[in-house]
Amino acid sequence: MDDAINAQEAQQHYTRLSYLNTHYTCSKYLAALDITLTIIISIVAWSEPANQLRTFCWVLPARWLIKLPILKLRVNRYSNHQSIHRLDFALNALEVVCWIFCVWIFFILLQNGPELKKEQPIYYGFSIYQLTMFLFIICFPLVLCLVCPILLLLFLPFVMLIYKCLPGPGASDSELEAIPCYTIGEADATPTREESCAICMTDYETAEEYRVLPCGHDFHKACIDQWLKKKALCPLCRTWINRERIEQNAIIPIHDLPQPQEF
Repeated sequence: MDDAINAQEAQQHYTRLSYLNTHYTCSKYLAALDITLTIIISIVAWSEPANQLRTFCWVLPARWLIKLPILKLRVNRYSNHQSIHRLDFALNALEVVCWIFCVWIFFILLQNGPELKKEQPIYYGFSIYQLTMFLFIICFPLVLCLVCPILLLLFLPFVMLIYKCLPGPGASDSELEAIPCYTIGEADATPTREESCAICMTDYETAEEYRVLPCGHDFHKACIDQWLKKKALCPLCRTWINRERIEQNAIIPIHDLPQPQEF
């Protein structure tokens, strides 16, 4: 049981680490594109007067110089199982500052749009581009949250059809028949590990049938069959009843899983 919990925690840690690595990699490409465009625009618009738009066009891309080291440090700390709450807070604070800066420039464009467009056409267009890109990066997760329920409703019939084709959690008749069954008192019967069935809590008696699962635990045939038809695993150690079930439900590589005991 402890091994399964540890494996699940390791899988969750690996999934979160993969997300952080992907976030950092995508941010690097976005930063390279953003800074390169800013340098090109600054060279092309060198003759335009310097004011708030030029400051905005440089300050917003410059946030990557702060954000990228924080993202890299967050990946390193999380991979070493260290806390990243403060780094997340720093990233959120940086985004809030950028939001305030964008709102300030937005009101400037609303109030002095025609004059700025006439005096600084290149910086004016680039400022609108910067605002659009920043809003897209920030609002993209929100858009996904709004779109995903709609896509889920559209593809739900196909998902249900696929789900019906997948093996259910309960054991089939053929899987039950593959589990050895013995009778108390027979000479060739495998000895029971316990004196009573752990499901019905009654002692084994002569001529009663019982099954021995691959994990080594034994139960009354009627009791365990009823259980396995609902969930195809041992009610005591939570081990799946056959190799195929273990492979289908493994959260760690199959060669790392404990092997069923043989008697």
